[in-house]
Amino acid sequence: GETVSGDIPFSHLLVSFGVVVVESYCARLLELGNADQLLISGIRAFLQLSFLGFILHPIFATSNPGIVFGYIFGFMIMVSAYEATARPKIAYPGMLKCAMASLGLSLLGTG
Repeated sequence: GETVSGDIPFSHLLVSFGVVVVESYCARLLELGNADQLLISGIRAFLQLSFLGFILHPIFATSNPGIVFGYIFGFMIMVSAYEATARPKIAYPGMLKCAMASLGLSLLGTG
């Protein structure tokens, strides 16, 4: 079948999007008040993950462990730690370092 990105057939993307549309429609029928938010969030998540796939594909396609680990530890851990420490109402000195250490050690521990 036709593929959009990598090995994901276009039909699978349509089914996934259909789930988002049905969930939004059900929320509208039940008058939950969040149907528009569900639809917009689903589209936004699809676009963000598609963009991320286009970024990650060449990195993982290199099959070079140095580049892959450099990306994981040099970028992903730092961004994740920043996001985790940017939102709490209560913060403490060194919170970013603790978050980076926690994420890094968890990644190493789980492989």
